[in-house]
Amino acid sequence: MRIPPPPAVQRHVDPRTLRQLLLLLLPGERVAADADWTALYELAEAERVAALAWHRNGTVLRTSAPLEVVQAWRALAMRVALQVEVLLGTVAEAVGELRAAGVDVVMVKGAPLAYSLYGDATVRPLADCDLHVPLGQRGLASEVLSRAGWTSRTGEPPAEETFERWGGGQRNVIEVHSSLIDEALLAHIRIPVERRELSLGSATLPVFGGDLLPAFLAAHLAKHETAPLLWVIDLYTLWTSLGEAQRERARECARHVGLGRHLDWACALASCVPAGARGDTGALSALATLRYSRGDWARVRRLIALSANPFDAARVMAGRIWPEEWRDDWSRAPHYLVRRGAGWIARRLQVAGLRASQSSVRALAVDETELDTLLEDTLGRGLGIWIRARGTSMQPAIPPSAAAHIVPIGARPAREEDIVLARLPHGPLVLHRVQHVWSDKVQLKGDAMRRRDEVVERSALLGVCDRVEVNGVVYRAEERPRDAVALLTSAARTRLRRFLAARNA
Repeated sequence: MRIPPPPAVQRHVDPRTLRQLLLLLLPGERVAADADWTALYELAEAERVAALAWHRNGTVLRTSAPLEVVQAWRALAMRVALQVEVLLGTVAEAVGELRAAGVDVVMVKGAPLAYSLYGDATVRPLADCDLHVPLGQRGLASEVLSRAGWTSRTGEPPAEETFERWGGGQRNVIEVHSSLIDEALLAHIRIPVERRELSLGSATLPVFGGDLLPAFLAAHLAKHETAPLLWVIDLYTLWTSLGEAQRERARECARHVGLGRHLDWACALASCVPAGARGDTGALSALATLRYSRGDWARVRRLIALSANPFDAARVMAGRIWPEEWRDDWSRAPHYLVRRGAGWIARRLQVAGLRASQSSVRALAVDETELDTLLEDTLGRGLGIWIRARGTSMQPAIPPSAAAHIVPIGARPAREEDIVLARLPHGPLVLHRVQHVWSDKVQLKGDAMRRRDEVVERSALLGVCDRVEVNGVVYRAEERPRDAVALLTSAARTRLRRFLAARNA
């Protein structure tokens, strides 16, 4: 049976509205008086440039747009600014603690980039803050962040690892990388980390910059399946701020690391910004299609086409088939390829469990401090409690946002293969599977994680998961599949039983 690819997701962008938005984003330009301001606001928000447009042409908006649009635009810009300020303040503290511990940390993109390009760190909406840490210091960085109250949610070295911490009324997220590009298809590209010190408010932060910044932004744009207009505006603003000698150095540096064609492609796309503002239909079409999703293989083909030579193109394909982070043990190749193939088939067949679930069970979704208190009180009285899972470390057994029912250890002693709620040595709570049990210690591992957790004392186990609620259905924990192969097998058995029942009816 031929499995059809998922359909491309198309979002129509009106060329006239896009042109008006470009005019708002370019200093000194004027927007037509009869512009569709509601559509313009919605497009600016979708393309993540609303706060920047307000920063650059707020006067035009206040004098030309309807009052309700002005109010909505101003409110959005203020929300973005507040969110970025809280995130930046929280991350600045973490960076200070990392540097004090001897970690060679560098901030990438985010608020420092916004300040460098636009003179205001709060005009680019941020979902997280990217930090570069050398691979050899990742363990130390994890310890420092854990002691500072950051909880590891997804990923592990050498790949990206995500930490979160609640503060200032919001969820603050740090992504720790050991590669600037951090893309399996471009793992052969090594960008040296050029740092500079940047003063932001009361903090002086180490940030990435230098002649390789344009190449880095180009690679970041090229590696994503879809991209907001903001990323093109970033590159356009940076490139037009450079003199010709600086541009030539940037081109030479890009060629040296294998990103010359990526930079040329991105600069051609950036040139569509002023052309689109002048009404060039080809430029507007090129910018409009940035948000069209044509599937992951379109992204792969793009990176192959932009490769510096056939050898690099082959390495892009190798990164797609078997990422570099899995090559530390060749004996694991068959397992990885089988799991990858099963996951691909499961997604194409839309088998439940590989995506975030919708839960009907009322479960705790609180920060670590409150969760500790409630768990201690509830489990200590011998009662069970539902908690909301975060992250993907136990996928597909426990998808993100699924509800897990935890019972006290005393009522249900932990055994090998059980899923337990435990506290790791440096503080974070994890919902992971028991690998080995000794007299006084336990070895844990997330089903989707490459490496095992540190060995913990039995006293670190807070409870055992006996039930999981996924998409409104409650399962016994042992019924949940541990990987994509088990998920696919379970789905096949279910469909076979239904088929046989229908035939016998």
